[in-house]
Amino acid sequence: MVQNPRRPLGFARADLGAVLVSVTLLVVIVLPVIAWGGGASGVTQSMSNLTTLGIAHILYAADWNGRQITWTRDDLGFYGGMDDYDGPYQCQFNPIDPECHPRLIAGWGELASGSWGIWAYLPSQSIAPFVPISFPDGPGFPGWGTFYFITSAPFHYYVNGRYHDATYYAPNDTTVIADVEPCLDDPAEFVGGACGGGVGPCTCNPGWSSYILSPAAMFHPDVMRANANGGFQDPWALGYGLESPGHSQTE
Repeated sequence: MVQNPRRPLGFARADLGAVLVSVTLLVVIVLPVIAWGGGASGVTQSMSNLTTLGIAHILYAADWNGRQITWTRDDLGFYGGMDDYDGPYQCQFNPIDPECHPRLIAGWGELASGSWGIWAYLPSQSIAPFVPISFPDGPGFPGWGTFYFITSAPFHYYVNGRYHDATYYAPNDTTVIADVEPCLDDPAEFVGGACGGGVGPCTCNPGWSSYILSPAAMFHPDVMRANANGGFQDPWALGYGLESPGHSQTE
């Protein structure tokens, strides 16, 4: 997936112990309400998953000049939406054009022809999931956004390299696990892209992760200001509101 044009930095992993301690401060991951039917062992495994995801965030930031993961271009807020950003370049038909907004990449998987290719989410003004969350008065489908897509590339390369990986699923989240279980042992990076009527094989449901990102921590800090400082501001009205904060600003 194309990233914002920032030069990666090297990272010395000698401080991994300190990383483990600082994971507890990470606020960009939240644990949804999960049924406790699996008992304490399920909760322990879920906390282990969150620790792994927290370390992945830190490693990503180390490679990307301190930035946290984002699927939104910093300047998108200066446009009216994805159609305005992509419109001149016919990005619906040429999604890898460098002038186009980067797509959400699910990963490599098998196509209907038997060949392999990259599965990606293409833009749509009504449901485009390229902002952290769509507010009721903004472009896109209200409540939809990239905070759902923690399994997407390039973040999943810092976990285990796959869209479908057991780390993304809480053991007690039985409904979601039932949808994705056929995917977990598949050699493909992404499986089941055709579920719901697309092209290609459909061996399992793409599913949702048990964990999500905090959309509030993915906007510029001026968007979710404290009430004492003026409160919420529309990220599209700010222009720079969709510029995500650095990892250190979300701890």
